[in-house]
Amino acid sequence: GKERVVFANRLTWGILNLVANYFLIRRMGGLGAMIGTQLANSGACITESFFARRWIGPSFQLGRTSAIVLIATTACAASYLLTDLTASGAPGIIRFCIEAILTAGFTLALYYFFRIPEAQTVFRRLKGLASSK
Repeated sequence: GKERVVFANRLTWGILNLVANYFLIRRMGGLGAMIGTQLANSGACITESFFARRWIGPSFQLGRTSAIVLIATTACAASYLLTDLTASGAPGIIRFCIEAILTAGFTLALYYFFRIPEAQTVFRRLKGLASSK
């Protein structure tokens, strides 16, 4: 029953995003737009987390969330560096495809290796889907 609060939160952060992006785009171009949008989205998520904790209890566990962020960051950095070393002269679209595949592979491998509970649930469901066909 808190739809209006969520809507008002997102609307507020969206307006702040538009205002900030005006200045960031003028100064930094497309990179400014990406930075402003991600900061606004992060602010909206943090605010929603605050409301969720207040109304329904903790919405996430800091340890698990930190592990997932660290895994995603490591996978992105590793795939970028590996692609930069092996396919630096390739066209942009080819590099993008290689990096996307590597990032997905590294992420899944790290989720499996570190036994992230949320990922284990997804793996079990995928196995169930594969075995039912």
